Amino acid sequence: MKTYNIKLAEKSFEELLNDVVIRDEIIRITNDSKNTILISEGKWNLIKETLFLLSITGMKDSIMKGIEIPVNECCKELEW
Repeated sequence: MKTYNIKLAEKSFEELLNDVVIRDEIIRITNDSKNTILISEGKWNLIKETLFLLSITGMKDSIMKGIEIPVNECCKELEW
């Protein structure tokens, strides 16, 4: 993760946006006492979706259990 102080980030903000959106980088912007993270909207949406799924009771365990099943043993048709 690249880190920029606030003054440098202000001067090169358009370049930072390109790094975040085109190169899918995460940028840390720092001040004397504060830090923030700059991420793309797409990455933020993925984070929100992950947090939502993990908030569902039993979802994490279900996912972990599913990961252990070999693909050739998976159902070819949905039961629902």
